[in-house]
Amino acid sequence: MQTIASGGEALWQKVLLTEWGGMNDVLLQLYSLTGDASHLSTARRFNGWVFTAPLAAGEDDLANLPFAHANFHLPEIIGNARAFELTGNETDRAIVNTFLDALVANHSYVTGGSSSGECWQAPRDLGAFLTTQTEESCTQYNVLKISRHRFQWSADAADADFYERAIWNGIVGNQKRSSAGGPTSYIYMLPLGGANKKPWGKSDHGFPCCWGTLSESFAKLGDSVFFQSPAGDTLYVNQFVSASAAWNGVMVEQTADFPLHPTKTATLRIRVPKGGNAHFALMVRVPGWVMGSAAAASLNDASVLLGEAAKAGSGSGFARFERTWADGDALSFSF
Repeated sequence: MQTIASGGEALWQKVLLTEWGGMNDVLLQLYSLTGDASHLSTARRFNGWVFTAPLAAGEDDLANLPFAHANFHLPEIIGNARAFELTGNETDRAIVNTFLDALVANHSYVTGGSSSGECWQAPRDLGAFLTTQTEESCTQYNVLKISRHRFQWSADAADADFYERAIWNGIVGNQKRSSAGGPTSYIYMLPLGGANKKPWGKSDHGFPCCWGTLSESFAKLGDSVFFQSPAGDTLYVNQFVSASAAWNGVMVEQTADFPLHPTKTATLRIRVPKGGNAHFALMVRVPGWVMGSAAAASLNDASVLLGEAAKAGSGSGFARFERTWADGDALSFSF
């Protein structure tokens, strides 16, 4: 605050041209715990206008920044997402939406990763930047956070599709566990250009930023598999990985065959306390990568009309299965 008082907002905006991480997000998280208005007002000070003002106006400015360093700005967007959730400020939502739409459409490789040499390049020019220094692990970690925030606002399956692409291609393969009980190895960059090997680095030798974000990433692989509706009567199945959810007195267990099986994707089994039943809806994501009619579902080995379930999902990209579930019911789907 002394910097702003002595040099004015113009000086403070120059300060914000350095990499300041997610200070707005940190302070907003603190505000959510304390309700102290000073935490909110201080979080609002961490707003680099040169970056957020064009985004608020709907402009893709990612390559036009004084310092287009991807992981400098990604945490700032996470802060905008949290600010919208805490305050309902529509400008924050506009910033997040413009940013993520631009990143996915104009600045991402097919893997869902972005950046070359840690920086964003001109829109749709990534083919000119295929090197060993592509797709920093930290950027993937943070873009997954943004995608997760936005999914919770609208339950748009496109955000879950992107999350799937980004985590499979840019997180899951970035760890190498030692079979001999030695230290885990990580990669800082995922090299997409030329014939290269992954540049593994031991986690007990040095500690670059990506070692921290990857350590956290592998500790929270289950955080975006299932979501519940605001009313608490619907369970969304976003990712096809083996996992279980204890929810509303029932256990939903998913056994996944994706991505190894060519057609069989996953099976959901419902566990209900003995003698009981439970009425709720399951919303199963129909992936954007499904081709034509290459999708099917069955309930207790009896075929069900996936198209009708998708219509029940109101065009959301999810198939809706609502019924009174009994213990042992099994819903299988093949994409």
